[in-house]
Amino acid sequence: MDELPFWFHPDANVELLAAHDRYFEVRPELAEDFEAELERSRQVIARSPHTWPAYLFGTQRYLMKRFRLT
Repeated sequence: MDELPFWFHPDANVELLAAHDRYFEVRPELAEDFEAELERSRQVIARSPHTWPAYLFGTQRYLMKRFRLT
């Protein structure tokens, strides 16, 4: 099955960039790990978009195993 188109809500993009910057300040390698985990998550979601539980406003939610945005 082909992957479905995937995009992040603009507000989520702002949060992701802020998280990346925080990780980079702590350790640049940590920011790289965050990027890699984010890409893996994107691929998993795109392959099976209906797998993830319902969340707010008709969205679905996927939590990364290593990095948790709070």
